[in-house]
Amino acid sequence: MRMATTLVVYLCSRASARSMFHPPTGSAAPVRAELVWSAQRNSARIFGSANQQDKISHRTTLLNRASLMGGDDAAKRWPRVGVGVLIVKEGKVLIGKRKGSHGAGQYALPGGKLEWRETWEQCARREILEETGIELTGDVTYAYTCEAVIDENNHWITVFMRADVPADTTAVNTEPDKCEGWEWMKWGDDEVPTPRFLPLDIILKDAGPNKFEP
Repeated sequence: MRMATTLVVYLCSRASARSMFHPPTGSAAPVRAELVWSAQRNSARIFGSANQQDKISHRTTLLNRASLMGGDDAAKRWPRVGVGVLIVKEGKVLIGKRKGSHGAGQYALPGGKLEWRETWEQCARREILEETGIELTGDVTYAYTCEAVIDENNHWITVFMRADVPADTTAVNTEPDKCEGWEWMKWGDDEVPTPRFLPLDIILKDAGPNKFEP
């Protein structure tokens, strides 16, 4: 096996990739052809026939699709990343009650899922505009991160971003199918009503060095 591999590697250095898939011509054709075909037979024994490889490739594709669709097998799933936004106005934070999704009926910050190739700041600005009609023109900065296993189908890493807005800022419930309404609330574990969406509850209860203060 080692000798065959050495010979094939030597031939590869002298032949194009295309010639490896067609019988070579010339005086050395029978020898080279036999070496190439021998290598192909060895490859088939090691990696399976082309038909077997196609079946493996097809099965891998199906598994990937199943995991992206949120299949029931935990081995095919992974945590997702969400961005919650702490919009601060005169010491109060914008909070609403979720509707029509996991955590329905619970108080939560505005925010949403991080999209492909999107930065945390970009996600925060987009989600706030979509959900509240507020265009964040000032700085949007990192504030906090937590992990939350909300239920059997929702395991999230939530990144919290902070944005301070002027005193005359008004929030509009632009997605009434997802939120019952927005309210500026005093910040604190004793101030924000319950039930609370788990990521919000975690940041509110953190009294350590990373405690958030509006």
